[in-house]
Amino acid sequence: MKEYTKRETQTIIAWAKECKFEGAFDLSKAEHIEDVQMFLDAEVCQIQAHEGNPVFNSSIDRLYRLKKALEEAGK
Repeated sequence: MKEYTKRETQTIIAWAKECKFEGAFDLSKAEHIEDVQMFLDAEVCQIQAHEGNPVFNSSIDRLYRLKKALEEAGK
């Protein structure tokens, strides 16, 4: 699992807070996000509550994956 710097973490949190995508999105064939805004809020809360604990880096991973997928989809 990737280790994230404080700057990388702050960058993705800032993106998540600014993202205005409404509705559902399929992150992969097996990962459907019904409410993207709720997902973003939950992941940001998780990251902030456990900052520095590498066990929760999967939340940061998911945000970076969602950002990339939305960009690739032109959203």
